[in-house]
Amino acid sequence: PAETKATISAEAQAALTAAQADVKAAKAKNALWTTAESALKAAEEAAGKGDSATVLKQAKLASDHVKKGMAQLDYPVLKVGD
Repeated sequence: PAETKATISAEAQAALTAAQADVKAAKAKNALWTTAESALKAAEEAAGKGDSATVLKQAKLASDHVKKGMAQLDYPVLKVGD
């Protein structure tokens, strides 16, 4: 029998696709937080199981942490001891 692929909601798929693009952009700028990468992995695993709720939660977390990581690039460099 053909293997049935687990399906997720369109909203979850859109969030996952956006998170994947966000993580890719952050990697390119060396601004990827490990928490964002972990959340994306969790979202991708949940997608494989057809768990839309977890995909949404983890994908949004990944995108949120990417935004924060990218924003951090604009912070001034802090020198300890000045």
